[in-house]
Amino acid sequence: MIIIIFILIEFMCGLFLPKNNSSEVFSIICIFLNSIVVFFFIEKSFKREYKFIVLLGYFLRIILLFADYYKWFPILHSGGDSEDFHQTALKIMQYGFQRTFIYSNYEYFTGLIYLLIGPQRFFLQYINVLFGMGTLYYIYYTFQLLNLSKKTTRLFFIISCLMPQLIIFSGILLRESILIYATSASAYFFVKWILKNNTYHFLFSVCFILIATWLHSGMIGVLIGYLIASISYDRKEKKIKFSYRSVIPLFLCLFFIIYLVNKGIFTTYFNSTFDNDRGMTSAILEKANGVSYAGSRYLTWINVDSPTQLLLFSPLKMFYFLFSPIPFDWRSVSDIVAFFLDSVFLLYFTFLIFSGAKLITSSIKKNVFIFLLISFLFTVFIYGYGTYASGTAMRHRTNIFPILVTCAAIAYDYKLQYHKLLKTKLL
Repeated sequence: MIIIIFILIEFMCGLFLPKNNSSEVFSIICIFLNSIVVFFFIEKSFKREYKFIVLLGYFLRIILLFADYYKWFPILHSGGDSEDFHQTALKIMQYGFQRTFIYSNYEYFTGLIYLLIGPQRFFLQYINVLFGMGTLYYIYYTFQLLNLSKKTTRLFFIISCLMPQLIIFSGILLRESILIYATSASAYFFVKWILKNNTYHFLFSVCFILIATWLHSGMIGVLIGYLIASISYDRKEKKIKFSYRSVIPLFLCLFFIIYLVNKGIFTTYFNSTFDNDRGMTSAILEKANGVSYAGSRYLTWINVDSPTQLLLFSPLKMFYFLFSPIPFDWRSVSDIVAFFLDSVFLLYFTFLIFSGAKLITSSIKKNVFIFLLISFLFTVFIYGYGTYASGTAMRHRTNIFPILVTCAAIAYDYKLQYHKLLKTKLL
């Protein structure tokens, strides 16, 4: 909260800047002052053994911010889209929202910042750094809620702090940092709802995932998983239980999702897909057969011409979305680097989830695990059919990293307990 207040104060100061002023002086002063507040935030929010790694994570994000802004070296994902966001924000500042073509909802945010304080791109990117730190905060406290062992918390929190993709998205001008933050906050409140049985926590989790969906429609898959949880989880008995009483909530949930898609506020991506005269089925199949002109495109041979084939090919599309660039599809050194910066972590998490799922003994943690995994799989299914290149896949799958890392941490924690028990028996 103190960081938000400080940012608002800086914005009020920025209102007095000349609107055509693009000097970095204001941004650098704000970053310096805000960093002092961040240090106090870290001191108060994290246990002693985690403070150093959080500080390291913050410094790495700041370094990457400077490297991207001053073009010290090429940075993965930074370039085309980030420059388009900057140029669109400049047009909004000059011509207003009504006279500017807006492709992504994120441009409403960037355009508003430029309208208020001028083209302070450095400061705008620093806001992404703060959202990145907020992601670490919610991941850490999700682990605390689940009462995971110190070893598990330490391992997966270090991965979260130093995960290359999270560091990159925290420093460059893309929507992913806000999106990942919203997902991490949503997962935190969802877990809290399962554990504490407070309806307000569920509403908070839905609100945050709607923010993520507003930024990218594919995140509606998480909302579907949450709504399944709301109709199938018996909060009194604390177990998954389907009954005839679930029918009415089920229809209400379906109506809610249809309403969101129909209004198009949170599903702009689907609007452009379905806004035609060919019918919904034809539009979905056309989208599934979409072609990417990026050099990292994959599965170009797939041609889906029926809903049955769409379902049959879905496991393969989901697999490539999660793990590309696959080794036998490597085209250059950049593909190899991307694999070890990102895909390796996803493979490791997936292995832990598959190998540790059956070892989870706590019914409440198993419920958390199952519902988060359902949300994750729905989202991967949606993204899988809207993504055709490994570069785009790397961006989109990072959006659901907080959910995946929580599931992996739960599974890993019970694997640790199982191995300790085996050692005890052998001794």
